[in-house]
Amino acid sequence: MPDIHFNCSRCVQKLVIDAAGIGLAVPCPTCGTPLIVPAKDAPPPAAPEKPKPPVVPELPKPPVIFAKEIPPPKIQPPAAPEKLKPNLPVQDNSHPKSAAFTARGLAAIVRIGAKNMDWEIEEDAAEMIARSSSGTPADALTRLRRTLDYARSGTLAPVITLDIATKALKIFFPEDQGTPQKTGKI
Repeated sequence: MPDIHFNCSRCVQKLVIDAAGIGLAVPCPTCGTPLIVPAKDAPPPAAPEKPKPPVVPELPKPPVIFAKEIPPPKIQPPAAPEKLKPNLPVQDNSHPKSAAFTARGLAAIVRIGAKNMDWEIEEDAAEMIARSSSGTPADALTRLRRTLDYARSGTLAPVITLDIATKALKIFFPEDQGTPQKTGKI
């Protein structure tokens, strides 16, 4: 009988077996893998295929968007704060429990603020600071602090007079617009 030629399916070793062994299980002499002897000469197994790289689908290209010119937003300057009228109530609606403040009430707040900072203030100076404010205690106290800064730079006695208040407010609040301006004088 003719011999049967075939290869190991695992290590590709060439094997030759007598035709009487067709259908029998024999171990590969190289790797020990059990093999069944084929009925005919088998072609050598193909070399193991290299794994194919995964197919990556092409993503659609984003649409080309041309930026159109957008005009800058129109910004309106804030309205100038209203001047405090003598002894007229001014409503501060920024807080739910807000109350109206009169020039007299703000002057009292300015006097208390000066006293808390160990300074005396003349009555007419306190009223001038209160009337120049926007009608809120915060603005009146800011103006008091600026006046104290000015007073500390030029006086020895801790007393704010009408003259000191007038000069300080002109420097820190020119044209009495309600917002501090840099004037370069201090």
